[in-house]
Amino acid sequence: GERAEADREFWVRELAGADVLTGLPSQVALPPDAPHVGEVHTSRLPREQAAAIAAFTASHEISPGIFFLAAFLTLLHRYTGSEDLVI
Repeated sequence: GERAEADREFWVRELAGADVLTGLPSQVALPPDAPHVGEVHTSRLPREQAAAIAAFTASHEISPGIFFLAAFLTLLHRYTGSEDLVI
């Protein structure tokens, strides 16, 4: 609807000029026409870590999703040096 279109236009303007390349190191050089194929890796946190994260997020009134998003952005910053990341 109109609201969705207005929201889309806002983000198009807001993200105009955002860097596409992050400078992440790659283990393999790929040709420009290579298909983008990814993988999924699953791991479990030890029970004690999961409990600590649950306690932290509850005490700071944030969701675990926001906690892990912040952790992911911190990791990307460490690899790229960029303080303005678009994911």
